Amino acid sequence: MRILTGIDIPFAPFGGSPLLCDDWYRQPPPGVEVRFLTLPPPEGTGRWWGMDGVCFLETPKVRTQEGFEAYVRELRREVARHVEEFRPTLIHCQHLNFGLSRAFAEEAPGIPKAGICHGTDVQSATQSEFFLANLRAIRARMDVLLFPARRMAEDYFAVDPSTLEYEVIPHGIPDDFYVSRAEDEALSPRAPSPLRVLYAGRLTPWKGADIAVEAMRHVPGGIHLTVIGNEDSPGYLARLHAEVASQGLESRVRFEGHLPRRTLLERFSGCDVCVFPSRRLEAFSLTTLEAQARGAVVVYADAGGIVDVVGDSGVRLVENTPRELARVLVQLRDEPEMLRHYRARGHRNAEQYRMSVIRPRFFGLARKHAQRAHLHAGSAA
Repeated sequence: MRILTGIDIPFAPFGGSPLLCDDWYRQPPPGVEVRFLTLPPPEGTGRWWGMDGVCFLETPKVRTQEGFEAYVRELRREVARHVEEFRPTLIHCQHLNFGLSRAFAEEAPGIPKAGICHGTDVQSATQSEFFLANLRAIRARMDVLLFPARRMAEDYFAVDPSTLEYEVIPHGIPDDFYVSRAEDEALSPRAPSPLRVLYAGRLTPWKGADIAVEAMRHVPGGIHLTVIGNEDSPGYLARLHAEVASQGLESRVRFEGHLPRRTLLERFSGCDVCVFPSRRLEAFSLTTLEAQARGAVVVYADAGGIVDVVGDSGVRLVENTPRELARVLVQLRDEPEMLRHYRARGHRNAEQYRMSVIRPRFFGLARKHAQRAHLHAGSAA
């Protein structure tokens, strides 16, 4: 089986999609070959990926409505060449609102396709009639849709009602990300004070870093917050710094830029709580599992697929507000047994998502869809 797939964004180890795809495709089962099309990483980025078959596209990225149709036409020319060379059995269309998925859909009509939904797909469709139409045009050419969580599927079909078959296949994280049970038990008596709280993610209003920062004005001493991530919305980081300065929180709130994935794992191991106060839909949130796998307690807002992933293995905020987050953090600081309880539950939850468990399911679905399409084609002939 030959799978053609890819994402038309710079292939850098920063966003969730490149990391997730590398986790999936780096160790395909015997008899499966993958070709992955993507944009070149930023200058100076070394080879960080482990999968084979990565090919860089030449067409410059277009992110807006203006020029999008011409962009897709150029991508189609590149896709046609790869289809001719690689002769895929199946196409995995990552991101149902990206130009490459549109090019896959239009340029290879006779090849079965699985549309793999990521979080920004629905967000783009809800904000733009153009990208809603684009999503529907791509979906109309898919044979099946794949979602990482049931809540994400519900959110998708609320925007694009369809009777197309779909399956839920969760994401996974590499097995070596987990601390062993012995290590986890050794870490469990972490001191409740100071409580070490971590926010890790893009610095943009919809991710809610400001909720975490503003929560610190409502907690007494003994709780420290570290914010890790790069600014994704102009002026947002300055706003966070201004909040810290106006409240005199410089000794308890600090900021760091984006960290490599392995370095971030070590930070998860060194914190007590990781917060996820997202205001908008999270397709899945791999980071929650990575935090739980390293022994951190997850505190999160009700935001789409993250609820399916974490559930009662983490602390769900009753309201996604600074005061409510502050209340939960104080409770975790003052009740060490609660902290230990959620650390243990979180680690057990993360165990379900080992890539060694998820990857065979993922490629099993791929083989099933390819074989079914082949049988249908044979029957039609």
